[in-house]
Amino acid sequence: MGAVHEIIGPQCQALDLSDALRGVSEATVHDGLFCRLCAKQCFGLYASKTLLASQQCEGVTSEGQVHEVHDYLFR
Repeated sequence: MGAVHEIIGPQCQALDLSDALRGVSEATVHDGLFCRLCAKQCFGLYASKTLLASQQCEGVTSEGQVHEVHDYLFR
């Protein structure tokens, strides 16, 4: 069986895109809303100069590349 994590403080409020469940990490960033990983991901999504929705993905030419992009985005 996997390790059980006991959360001492508030739980991260970010939802996983694949299953819409909250994470199991302790929220230590942004007034106790997010864990460190989710805070970095949020910053990357909202502070980047090129929005993900604006990407055309013209360089993706095979199904294998589509899976690679999907795996990268949902890791």
